[in-house]
Amino acid sequence: MKKFIFVFLVLLAFILQQNIFAQKEYYNWCFGQHTGLTFNTDNFVPKPIGSMLFSYEGCSSISDKNGKLLFYTDGVTVWTQNYQIMANGGSLLGCGHATQSSLIIKKPGDDSLYYIFTLDAIDTIPTLRNVEFPFCLPYDGMNYSIVNIKRKNGLGEVVVKNVFLYTPSTEKMCAVRHCNTHDIWIVTHQLNTNGFVSYLVDKNGLNPLPVISNTGDIFKMPDAGGYMKASSDGLKLAVARLNTGIYLYDFDKTSGTVSNQQVVEKTDTVNNLINGCEFSPDGTNLFYTIFGKQELDKVYNIASKSKRFAAFFRFLQYSQVSPIFFLVIAIL
Repeated sequence: MKKFIFVFLVLLAFILQQNIFAQKEYYNWCFGQHTGLTFNTDNFVPKPIGSMLFSYEGCSSISDKNGKLLFYTDGVTVWTQNYQIMANGGSLLGCGHATQSSLIIKKPGDDSLYYIFTLDAIDTIPTLRNVEFPFCLPYDGMNYSIVNIKRKNGLGEVVVKNVFLYTPSTEKMCAVRHCNTHDIWIVTHQLNTNGFVSYLVDKNGLNPLPVISNTGDIFKMPDAGGYMKASSDGLKLAVARLNTGIYLYDFDKTSGTVSNQQVVEKTDTVNNLINGCEFSPDGTNLFYTIFGKQELDKVYNIASKSKRFAAFFRFLQYSQVSPIFFLVIAIL
């Protein structure tokens, strides 16, 4: 059995605007091997919390406006704040072996409904997939489910499950706030094409007709893994393509279109993989990881296009809780 060691690197960073702190929906993180963090503390210093999930990679959590944990998922099972499986919360069509197996957003203008978007794993190690993740077969692509958090005395219930969107998908997705500041774009990428896929969620729900942006390279099988992250202003996307490199794109928050592929760094061998990436809070720097035969971890300044080496980390996520930048390090 694989063992996970979780380390937390705390970096001084930039003072975030007060409007970012107005909501506390992302104050609790559940991830990894039955572990997690809460930032709902008096001094914003995170404290460890437990969780029921066991995920090699993707997972997602959501809290209420006061920072109270509501539920979390690995893309297959949904657990409540009481660490029990939510009503109708099993057999979602994500996979814990997908880089970004799940993403939770609250439906705009609604205090009851939450969308869970799921991605299946496109794995190049069939034995691992069949033995450790048999429930991830066959490939199911991108789907969504809906939670009504007011059901079951506030513990929630999955009221819509596994609505199909498209296949084949890569294992990447992120959420970007629309320029109207209310609606939300869910951005993913197709497999075996150069198509970014953007779905709009507004007060009426999800628009099933996505915006397709054919730009840049075709994402083939080795590129399925690796993260997609958006800058805090929503104008840039970073995409880690596992066997290929790390890339930047421009994002239009009005139309949902993606354009202008920019190469940050290419890897020169399949033995050096790029997986994690994250923007600094002010969007001026991009952090990313190279692992394999080499362990190279870098910071890329977007304006100057300069690079420098950094400390070791594998999966990255920053906290919008305080003027401290937390990079979560997972060492396999």
